[in-house]
Amino acid sequence: VDTLDSVTGRGNTTANSISVGDVTSTKIIAPIMQYDGKLVIKSTYQMEVGETEFTFLGFNFGSTDVATIDDQGYVTGAGFKTSGTTGFLRSDGSVDTSTYLTSYTESQDLNDVTGLGSTTTNSITVGGVSAPTHSSADAMNITADTNGNIQPLEGAPEKLISFNWGTTEVGKIDTDSKITFSGFKTPTGTSAGFLKADGSVDTTAYLSALPQINLNDLSDVSVDNPSNGDFLTYDENTGEWINSTISLAEN
Repeated sequence: VDTLDSVTGRGNTTANSISVGDVTSTKIIAPIMQYDGKLVIKSTYQMEVGETEFTFLGFNFGSTDVATIDDQGYVTGAGFKTSGTTGFLRSDGSVDTSTYLTSYTESQDLNDVTGLGSTTTNSITVGGVSAPTHSSADAMNITADTNGNIQPLEGAPEKLISFNWGTTEVGKIDTDSKITFSGFKTPTGTSAGFLKADGSVDTTAYLSALPQINLNDLSDVSVDNPSNGDFLTYDENTGEWINSTISLAEN
């Protein structure tokens, strides 16, 4: 009675299709393998102590491995192709035809970036700001880092904001909230007014010194040829104070 061993001993190749159950082998060599269902290839190899990887399935061209599958399920080959001609193979098997950068060196400066868009609602931190003009529809808050570089000593305020014309400082605000400029003007102010502490303009005329007034300049005083020893007495008939000589009776 022939067995598979005796039959394949006389000849182990055939172009006929064959159907078997499980196949256990140390090596399978087949130019073409077709199967309409699920092909399961199992290995019963027992890894030795210290072995970290075992290739249980190899795909050879001649005697050269062109692809392998190891015990961890990793497929190793020279590359992987799909029916597509361009793109990248994603881990889910789909093809990505997007174009990606392989390298990039940043060359844009602040001028380039603000040319693309110069407004932001984000807070930004910079070292210093120099601007010929500034406009804002909202209030502008300038806050010094009190835990950073500005640490004024008691009684020695530091400059918080400096206003320059070219290289010349025309005004400043210090950490004591003192504003120092050459002067202060209002849009409609004139030299006839004064700027009050609340920002209003006072055009009232005030004395710059006490006037020099003589006694005879008073409207109810009439002094005529005064001499030493004259007294100023009230005259009921004229309603004025007049000078007069008073003789004192001796006792």
